[in-house]
Amino acid sequence: MKTVTVYGGNDDCIEFSGIPGCDEFYSKAAHGSNYAGQFHITSESEEATMVVHAIYAGSWCFAVSAIDGDDSELLPKWMISRTWGQDVEYSETLNIIVPDDAKLHRLR
Repeated sequence: MKTVTVYGGNDDCIEFSGIPGCDEFYSKAAHGSNYAGQFHITSESEEATMVVHAIYAGSWCFAVSAIDGDDSELLPKWMISRTWGQDVEYSETLNIIVPDDAKLHRLR
């Protein structure tokens, strides 16, 4: 198992680390919305996907959901922990324990 760590690096940077595909992603909330991005963590071995939604409203927070939002797709049973100010004082840090084959994909 590996740990994906997510936090806001500054007002337009989202930091991911821990699995292939992770990097610094630059994104501003668009069109008067606080929504700043969507990322998928996938595992072929578990045939599972978790969506990470990045939200910026003066500070960073993150939400997770199933891939398509309907009841037929369940959220993977990966351990999630959240702390405030762990890596950056104005950001939540999200840690997700994922299978070894997990990869990150940026959607928007």
